[in-house]
Amino acid sequence: PPCLFPFLWLCLVYCMLFLLFPLVCLASFIEPTPIVHSVHGTLTHGLSSYLVHAYPADDLRPLSCSGTSTWFGNGLTLIDVSTTAAVLSNKTTVVDEQGAFASFVTIVQSFFLSSPLGPLDAGPDRSLSVFEVNIRVLGGLLGIVSILREWQHDEERVRHWQQRWQAHLAVRSVDAEARQFAPRSRQAAAAGEWLPQMDEVADALLDDAHRLGLILLPAFDTRTGIPYGTVHVRSGVAEDETPVTAVANGGTFLLEFGLLSRWTGDMRFERAARRAAEALVASRSAFDLLGNHINTSSGTYTVADAGIGHAVDSFYEYLLKAAILFDDDQLWDWYSVLADAAEVHLGRAKGYYMEVHMDKPGAVTWPALGALQAFWPAVLVLAGDVERAAVVARANHAAWLEYGGGLPERFNLAKGELYAGFEGYWLRPEHAESLQALALADRHTPRVAEWQTMCLDMLHTIEADLRVPCGYASRSDPHTLADRMDSFFLAETVKYLQLCLDLDNEFHGDWIYNTEAHPLTLHWRRYVHPEFRPIFENPRPRPGHVCPVPDAALDALGPFINSSTTEQCTTFLRDDEVIAKGRQARCERAAASCSDASSCHVRCPPSLHLVTGGCTTTPPTPLTTNTLHQHVHWHCATDQ
Repeated sequence: PPCLFPFLWLCLVYCMLFLLFPLVCLASFIEPTPIVHSVHGTLTHGLSSYLVHAYPADDLRPLSCSGTSTWFGNGLTLIDVSTTAAVLSNKTTVVDEQGAFASFVTIVQSFFLSSPLGPLDAGPDRSLSVFEVNIRVLGGLLGIVSILREWQHDEERVRHWQQRWQAHLAVRSVDAEARQFAPRSRQAAAAGEWLPQMDEVADALLDDAHRLGLILLPAFDTRTGIPYGTVHVRSGVAEDETPVTAVANGGTFLLEFGLLSRWTGDMRFERAARRAAEALVASRSAFDLLGNHINTSSGTYTVADAGIGHAVDSFYEYLLKAAILFDDDQLWDWYSVLADAAEVHLGRAKGYYMEVHMDKPGAVTWPALGALQAFWPAVLVLAGDVERAAVVARANHAAWLEYGGGLPERFNLAKGELYAGFEGYWLRPEHAESLQALALADRHTPRVAEWQTMCLDMLHTIEADLRVPCGYASRSDPHTLADRMDSFFLAETVKYLQLCLDLDNEFHGDWIYNTEAHPLTLHWRRYVHPEFRPIFENPRPRPGHVCPVPDAALDALGPFINSSTTEQCTTFLRDDEVIAKGRQARCERAAASCSDASSCHVRCPPSLHLVTGGCTTTPPTPLTTNTLHQHVHWHCATDQ
């Protein structure tokens, strides 16, 4: 009857709301636009606190509202935060006078007008950490150059860049015609005589990066090529410098030095980084495991604990990322061998990894979970093993929640307790890095909400428990705040939280992040040094086994290692054969353990392809930029 129509319509509305409510809740995680603004607030509070209370010191002490310098001594946090400001800017906020884009332009202006290397030239002959200055300062400069190179083609960004620059420096003091013929120097720009374009600023900062690289280069003058840990600005390596260094300290240069060589034409940097990585790979044990501290003179290990975290982590990362950035099969092979060995000998079913003796993988030396190990899922995602990455990330987040928000530096898995002296959480980014990698890989699946919820857990802990009036405090133990806010908090943790929650961010595109989260463009060939452009734009196909050197670069520039003798090439050919045989044995064992090879989630190196019953030399489909960013699994299947 007609009198029931209003009642029926009301019932229909209630039913629709009941059905749609869960979808609305899910969408709030998939499209977390309001939450992203919270990350902007974190950046604003952290950066403003640093500028007010610490600059030009390296890092902020958030409890005492003061600054401290450890690594560089000239505004390290400002260098580190520069690329974060770029990542947090977008097309809808470039006109925001107080927004991230404005912060990025202002920071870059300060670097252009007063080189961040200036105090090094005028100050004392201070000692620099080769590793830290490389990933933070050199990586930061190359990240800015990468961003400016890519944005110089964006008319909207260029327009707002010019408006902000002009307003800041009062370039109006000289008419346009006079500016056109003014000397193009940093001093002229500071005087308002000309308005530098993005590419001109990028060129100047690249010159700074080259000068900094030359300061670091003497550290690589060792018998093995593995660099010393520290170097002095003017006098080089001290006579009493220890020859012992961490594997990560010696092997984390392939990205920065490789890009610096390609953009400046100075191939000394790539030779040095390549030789160091080569020596570390050659130092592996019979089980393809690496220790964590090595003598740069003898090539022998002083600490034989093999793991994926402290003192070795970023070497795995750089082998894989440099293989992708430079399309280098040799680096991919090296990564595959070492990562496979880590999974076989260190990995545990619950997602935790323990340290073992590199020559006796059955002997556990550290039954520990450490905060630095949390980067591993991000590496696994890049290599295509998303399912294994998910297992490890869940285990790490369970530990995060157990300790009230924050992965401790070291937790004893055997005893279920924290190691004395390693109870703290230092605002580290590794867990956020892995969660954003998984969120991107699963962005078109319901599982994306799981990873974004974990990122929200991290953001909630940071804002609710660690925010203080002068920044963000670390923890010295689960219950006590520490007076420490390292630059990597703004450089990495904040950036990766933004990328995790903003899956449409332009910096999810063709970028590789260095271990300090500075983005390096995959389109580096567009901006390569003109003299070497034909080499890198048209690389010659390589045979299956060669010296670990790109052929074209070897022909045109000389070797990346000390000599190009036939004997040296033969040595590396034999080493490649040993690697291939060991990999084939592991591949066959994996095939035998699976009833159907198509279900085996085993990484296939480019030179081997897992099929039912064994391995073949038929290569799988090449890893391209498109497949990389779709995070296609490298399933070892016959239909590949």
